[in-house]
Amino acid sequence: MKINKFPVLASKVIIIALLLFCFSGCKKSRLKSGSDSQVATEQGQGISGKVLWFEGNLMPGPDKKIPGGKPIEKEILIYELTNRNQTDFDGQFFSNIKTQLISQIKSDEKGQFKISLPIGNFSLFVKEKEGLFANSFDGNGNINPIGVKEGEFTLLTIKIDYKAAY
Repeated sequence: MKINKFPVLASKVIIIALLLFCFSGCKKSRLKSGSDSQVATEQGQGISGKVLWFEGNLMPGPDKKIPGGKPIEKEILIYELTNRNQTDFDGQFFSNIKTQLISQIKSDEKGQFKISLPIGNFSLFVKEKEGLFANSFDGNGNINPIGVKEGEFTLLTIKIDYKAAY
């Protein structure tokens, strides 16, 4: 008696094809890492993140654990993309920003904030009693630049460290 292996083989091929079809419909989460920022897809667009306070001696050393920063409530000012030559700088704080203030938001007690913004490039500053603080620059002299793309919230960690020693 001759056994036909075709129906068994065909059923295995059909099952594998169905599984491949089912898995091909799954989408990856859109989360891209950046230096201190990431991008998450949500409805609308803007910036989301946290504000951390650093102070004291943060010099690395043997058997020394560097603290990760303390979440803090701070007012965040969002300006049009601002270059160093569009503001006054005293070596630590900015003032007299000559670009337009777009929006502002206050982080909560956990340091978290989220704000909807139009598509574009912006500069973020943290309001301190001494002036406006920012500690990040791009290669073109733009202060704390952050981009907002359509349909995405850019995730950002703002590190306030002017009272820290490295």
